[in-house]
Amino acid sequence: MNKKLMILGGSGYLGSSLCSYFKDSNYDVISYGYSKKSQLVLDATDYSLLEESLLHYLPNVIINCIGFTDVNGCELEPEKAFSLNSRVAFNIASCIQKNKLDTYLIQISTDHVYDNPCASLEEEVVLRNYYAYSKLIGDLYARDVQSAVLRTNFIGLNNKCPNVGFTEWIYNTLSSGKIINAFDDILFNPLSLDSLAKYITKIVDLRPEGVYNLGSSDGISKAEFILFFAKELDLQTSLVNVVSSENSNHSNVNRPKSMLMNCNKIEELLDISMPTTLEEIKSVAEPYKISRG
Repeated sequence: MNKKLMILGGSGYLGSSLCSYFKDSNYDVISYGYSKKSQLVLDATDYSLLEESLLHYLPNVIINCIGFTDVNGCELEPEKAFSLNSRVAFNIASCIQKNKLDTYLIQISTDHVYDNPCASLEEEVVLRNYYAYSKLIGDLYARDVQSAVLRTNFIGLNNKCPNVGFTEWIYNTLSSGKIINAFDDILFNPLSLDSLAKYITKIVDLRPEGVYNLGSSDGISKAEFILFFAKELDLQTSLVNVVSSENSNHSNVNRPKSMLMNCNKIEELLDISMPTTLEEIKSVAEPYKISRG
């Protein structure tokens, strides 16, 4: 009998990608989402509904991809942010503890909890806004049970979620002949959806406990990323206006400038070397070349 893997947020950008990735694995995938396009519909903020589902399926592994990731929205709707980013993790952990389930939890977190001069280690948290705060609370709840908290940033084309994601925004904006203000002072080290899914499958098998950064091996500014990605797809780089975030009124919310993550811990655990950001850009550009010619 195959083991059972439950993906919460399975109709979302990352969740649907993981569902596809695990389709041919040794796990029976149970995908829950909030929308009607999901395989199964579940409001995981409701403890009783979540407990009913967990006791029915008794999953060996849960991957929690649920989150309210709109940074501005989290400031405007802190209760919604707490409900999706914190309470869901609390409900999962509470249900596992109460019912003494042998269920391993993977909590998908964010690089938004960092803002340090050098690439941040897992314990070097700096909170700049309510999004980061609500995600950190979720991380802490998840740590109450056997779990891995994965702090990450992911990119790439997911045809099941059109017009979602950083690369989709770049592609659609530049293809429409519109200008992008690209920030040269905001740094990150993202992974492609495929790379992240590959590493998550290894984590599912190993069942390590703790907090882990998952990102590319080097850092890059948002401006550099946009320019490299545009060049890979022969998009108009002349439409990319390189500016400082200090000189922009794109948001009134305080945001981190350096979300760079030190990934030594996960590299040692999985005995791997993380790909470079440029390698990941080339990787995520390929599906665009194929599907959108």
